[in-house]
Amino acid sequence: MLRAGVFAERERVVASALSPLHDSDLGSAAKQRAALALLDAVEPQPKAALELPVDLNPEGVAQMGLSDLRALAERVAPHPSPLSPASS
Repeated sequence: MLRAGVFAERERVVASALSPLHDSDLGSAAKQRAALALLDAVEPQPKAALELPVDLNPEGVAQMGLSDLRALAERVAPHPSPLSPASS
């Protein structure tokens, strides 16, 4: 129902959403924030998260050698790492 109502009033809804961009009382920073909020509402940025099955901290990773990093990549990668040596 709400979607149908918004569709029926689409011209007014769009005019209302865009009105801050044309408001002469708003400064440029406020207009920029309004424009970015509109863009985010229309095309939200995709978000991704990665959970690793190991406990890592920056110091621990910095102390890992190349072979350790490769082994870790193999454990968490969904496919073989391009860094892995080719099997013969």
